[in-house]
Amino acid sequence: MGGISVGMRLKRWRLSDQRSSRGSDEGAAREDLGPDDPGVLAARIFALAEPWRGRFIGYIADAAGYRNGRGAKPSQAQVAGWLRDRRLFRQVKAMLDTWM
Repeated sequence: MGGISVGMRLKRWRLSDQRSSRGSDEGAAREDLGPDDPGVLAARIFALAEPWRGRFIGYIADAAGYRNGRGAKPSQAQVAGWLRDRRLFRQVKAMLDTWM
C-alpha cells in the first residue's frame, strides 16, 4: 500500500475520474450502513457503479493480501469475509462514508 494514506488514495481516485458517472446504483451505497455487518458493507460496495465498485474491491483485496494470477475478481462472499477484520471494516466504512 506504500506510504500514501487512505484519504490521499481516495482523493486521487476521485480526481482521476471527475468526468465519470457514479451510476444509478449510488443510492444503495449512500444509505446508512447501520450495524457493523461485513455482509451489509460488502453488498453496498458491490452495488456501486464502476469504476468505484472495482476500486473499493481492489483496495480491500490488496489489504487482505488476495492474489489471483488468473485475474478472477473476488466474490461478494470473499469480500464480506475479509471485512470481518474489524480494522479493515472500519477503514473501508470510513472511506465509503467519506466518499458518499
